[in-house]
Amino acid sequence: LNGALNRMPVNFYDRVWTILSRSKEGIVIASQFLPQWDLGTKHLKGFVYFCRAFQQPTLSDMTEFELTFAYKIEEMLSRIAHPEYRQLLVELLSIIATILERNPEVMFGSGPVDCDLLIKQGFHLYADAQKIANKEDLTPFYQLENLSMHTSTATYLGKV
Repeated sequence: LNGALNRMPVNFYDRVWTILSRSKEGIVIASQFLPQWDLGTKHLKGFVYFCRAFQQPTLSDMTEFELTFAYKIEEMLSRIAHPEYRQLLVELLSIIATILERNPEVMFGSGPVDCDLLIKQGFHLYADAQKIANKEDLTPFYQLENLSMHTSTATYLGKV
């Protein structure tokens, strides 16, 4: 995928569906929340609360092989202003999917899978290893070439 803009790995959307099916609290992609369940809202004595019982789950509304799920993921990714960050998200989701495929017993339990946080943590590992002081600017992380598994973004994303 080096140099390929908006190209996705084979079965990418199916693999994201698998991640969602194994994360009870959903996924956060570029500050956008994709719940495993469509949360219905109810009003009770002036309070708004979310209840899973009022709506059908996302996973049954949008099955693994339907285009509607792929369109939903693509819509979320299309809101990302920087193509470099989008590529990191695609790479991270592919890594998570590979880990889940190799470890079928693994489930995400507490809280959503926050891809933004995982990318930040991966960059912080890289910044610590390279002694980079500015941990807010991800430009050095974007510029990593995937020539070696010891110096690629996949190395650091896989560690988190």
